[in-house]
Amino acid sequence: MYRMEKIVPLIGPTVEGPLGVKMLPRTWLKSVLSAAGLLPEGYFDNDKGFNHRVVDALGLEPEAFFAFLATQPTYPQTEDYVRAHASKLDPATIAALNDGIASYERPEEGAAAVRALTGIEDLTLRNSARLLDIDDWYAMHKAVLAHRADGIAPMIPMVSSAQVGLAGIPHLPRLWMKALLNAVHALHPEWKSGLVCGFDKRLAETIGLDLSAAVAYINGELPSYLQFERWVLAHITPPDAATKANWVEQFDGLKKRRRTGDGGVHRSRRAGSRRARNDAPQRHGRLEVHARPGRSPAGRLARDELRVVAPHRDGALARAPVAAVGVAPGIRAGAEIGDVFLGNRLWIAE
Repeated sequence: MYRMEKIVPLIGPTVEGPLGVKMLPRTWLKSVLSAAGLLPEGYFDNDKGFNHRVVDALGLEPEAFFAFLATQPTYPQTEDYVRAHASKLDPATIAALNDGIASYERPEEGAAAVRALTGIEDLTLRNSARLLDIDDWYAMHKAVLAHRADGIAPMIPMVSSAQVGLAGIPHLPRLWMKALLNAVHALHPEWKSGLVCGFDKRLAETIGLDLSAAVAYINGELPSYLQFERWVLAHITPPDAATKANWVEQFDGLKKRRRTGDGGVHRSRRAGSRRARNDAPQRHGRLEVHARPGRSPAGRLARDELRVVAPHRDGALARAPVAAVGVAPGIRAGAEIGDVFLGNRLWIAE
C-alpha cells in the first residue's frame, strides 16, 4: 500500500482558525509538514509570500515564530503563541490582513502559469488565494491518480468547507475531495462522504444537485476539481451572484462557534459530533494529542507513545495515556507521522 511521501497542504490561504486570521492555519500546516519532511518542493515554510504578510501584519518576530513552528506544535498551540507574541492583534489589523490575502492578485506571468497547468479557462483570473487552492487540488488529484493502482493508505481530506472553487460554491471542493479519496478507497474511515454525510447532503439540497449522480460521476471518471465543478454547473440551475452569496452565508453559519458563559466553545455540528469523550476534567472540552520524543523505525507512533492533554478546572494540565481516558476519536495505534487535524481531534505531526 502506497503512503504519500509528501503531503499537499490543502488548507487554503483564506481558511481561518478560531483567532480569525486568514492564512495562519496554512502557514502552520506548511511549517509542520516541512519539519516532518513531508512538504512538497515549491511550498514556502518561511518568511515569504502570504506567510510574510501574516508575520508582518501581526507584528511577530519572523525568526522566532518559524523556529517555534519547526518544533511541530498543534494548531491551538500556534494560536496561543500568536496571542502571546503578536504586537498587533486588534480587529482592524486582522480585518485588513484578511482583506489583503483574499483580494491579492498575482502578477500575470505567475497567474498564467497556474492557469495553464491546472486548466483554468478564465484567462483574467489572477486572484492568488484562488489560484493556490486550484493548484493544490490539481497536485493532490495528480498524486491520487498516479498511485491509485498501488492502493493508497487512508488520508485526511484537509480541504475546508469554507473553501470555494471558481464557481464560488462553499463545501463543493471538500465534497469532491472526500468523494475522490473514497472512490480509490483512500478516505479515512472516520470521514463520511456522499449520501452518508450530512454536510454533503445539505449542500446538494441547497444548490439542487443530484448527489447520487455526482458521486457516481466521481467514482466513474475520477475527475479533477475543475472537471467536477464544470459537471456540477451543467447539472444545476445556474446561480446568480446573490444566490451564491446566500449559499456562502448559510455554510459559514454552520461552521461558526459561539462562546459560552464560562469561556468554553460550542463547536459546529460536525465538530461536536466527533467530540472526544473522556473522564478527565476539562473546561474547554479540547483534547491535544502529543508524542513523546522518538519515533519508531517505521515512522509510526505507537499507542503508548501518545498522551492526551486536557485542562483541569484550576488551569493545570493533566496528562494521561490514551488508554486511560477512554474513547478519543482521531487517535489510533500506529497513527502516521504527518497526520494533522485542526480542532479538538489532533493527530500527530511529529
